Amino acid sequence: MSEQIPYDPGHWRISNVQHRGRTLIVDLLDSLLLARTQEQAGVHARANPNGFTTRDLPMYFAVFRALEKQHQMGIDVSTPVAFIRTSMRKKHLLTLTAVDYSPKGKSVVTYGVGTEKPYQQKVDVVGHDRRIAQKDSARLEALLGIGNVEEINRVFRFINGTPVYLRKVDAKPLEADRRVAGVDADYAKAYLDCGGELWGIYPALGIREVTPLRGARKR
Repeated sequence: MSEQIPYDPGHWRISNVQHRGRTLIVDLLDSLLLARTQEQAGVHARANPNGFTTRDLPMYFAVFRALEKQHQMGIDVSTPVAFIRTSMRKKHLLTLTAVDYSPKGKSVVTYGVGTEKPYQQKVDVVGHDRRIAQKDSARLEALLGIGNVEEINRVFRFINGTPVYLRKVDAKPLEADRRVAGVDADYAKAYLDCGGELWGIYPALGIREVTPLRGARKR
């Protein structure tokens, strides 16, 4: 019988989550957070630094990646994976990542919108919606924290059983245009959506950081 991923009433505990140079233990809530706008979700995250909150897109991918790696190690992670898959297919899931599309130059990706320490990166995001390819490596590095297209596809195939597609604004806007990044899916595709409206109200996966693993590098 396979080792089960740790579960306490209300959440799963996930170890070896690699996020921004840190190795973390996080808890994943077993129900979705209340639907909010991104601004409201950022306020909630700032007010609840030790609670279950909406996180940025790289953190969510780091959790997906950690679950896939634990599966490779023979740990039974089927229950949280099924929850994530069902949630993605039923709802558009909010993140605290936003993309500012600019009339000139590169787009600006902001992580941790509304939190105490947001950070940014410039990258060219504009383009037509399509399945991710190697030429998207820089975009994916900015959006997910990893540019390895093969690994990204492998992780999403594990989570949703499908390839991954990028949704984004297909042409530079006439004036600055901020969009919300999120994740959703159906039975044929998983979507990294970089075109959500600021007024959109969406639920989110609830993540709580427990602690960096002992000996992990901190920033």
